[in-house]
Amino acid sequence: MKKNKRTYQPYQPDMLAAAIAATKGGLSYGEASKKFNVPKTTIIDHVVGRIKDNSKPGRKTELDTDMENMVVERILKAGKAGFPYTRDRVLAMVGYFVKKMGLKTRFVDGVPGLKY
Repeated sequence: MKKNKRTYQPYQPDMLAAAIAATKGGLSYGEASKKFNVPKTTIIDHVVGRIKDNSKPGRKTELDTDMENMVVERILKAGKAGFPYTRDRVLAMVGYFVKKMGLKTRFVDGVPGLKY
């Protein structure tokens, strides 16, 4: 049986902003944590600068948004024309774009693995 997926941000973004402002105004991290119901380490990370505003959890994507959109458009266009892409074909296409554009990625030999 799989465990439930981890939930992120059990607090509202405006509460985090209020907690950060309160700590800059002199309230301790612990007091702000209790008052605004935001984890103390989260407040500290934002105040110190370890976490940037509007950042998302996890590592950054290998391809930028434009490149990903281009891949999606090609997959959808081929599917509508009656030529659906298999997983291997999608991975090969991404590898082709990475090599053609000369991008540096963590992909082995420039081709993403099955977990991509």
